[in-house]
Amino acid sequence: MTRQQAIFIITLNAIISLVISLLVVWIMAPRLVPSATLQHVVPSATPTMEPTSSSQVIPPAQPSPPATPTPIIHVVKKGDSLSWIAEKYDVSMERLMEVNNLTDPNVLVIGQKLIIPPLETPTPTEVGPSPTATPTEEELHLAITEIVAPGRLEAEVLVLANYGRDVELQGWTLSNDRGQVYTFPKLKLFSGNRVYIHTTKGRNSTSDLYWGLSSAAWGPEVKLVTLKDPEGKVQATYSLR
Repeated sequence: MTRQQAIFIITLNAIISLVISLLVVWIMAPRLVPSATLQHVVPSATPTMEPTSSSQVIPPAQPSPPATPTPIIHVVKKGDSLSWIAEKYDVSMERLMEVNNLTDPNVLVIGQKLIIPPLETPTPTEVGPSPTATPTEEELHLAITEIVAPGRLEAEVLVLANYGRDVELQGWTLSNDRGQVYTFPKLKLFSGNRVYIHTTKGRNSTSDLYWGLSSAAWGPEVKLVTLKDPEGKVQATYSLR
């Protein structure tokens, strides 16, 4: 091989290698998008988040107006007095008379319906001791609420009311300051009930008891009535003056 042939072969190999290299580079290089094409590409808009039911704003509920309390109606029974009714429901006699348009506290009719006004709630500015709580049924609370027609044997009646728990009255006593004593027979006085103790003779029942005296027990000379339990402890008193 001549020198010229050798140079030709080397040159040809170099040209072939260069072409192959360029071809490989062209194949492996990333395709570029023409700028003109990019001008027509519009980015997609960011999707709008539609509020779901869980993300909806719910207005706060409006507070309901306070309920108006249902008025209490007391039906007058035999032996009731306005003072006893006022004490039972923890209201003043003046308030009872005002609400029911009464002019005379001593005039009540059996079957008459009285509206019991609700207790007044003190305002926040009022400062003072809390009112005395009404005794619960777990407490012992008997009270002599009234003596009807004192000094008149046939009409004389002492009214004993139970504001606390049920009480077995057997062995309890009523006495005046003349030394006369009435001892209760076997009788259970239920909570919220009353028993009427008549001075004269009669037949006992669950609501009426009879002392059997021949003269008035609560006459003009008597000033104090005392109720004692079987252990001799004073549970209630009633002043006739």
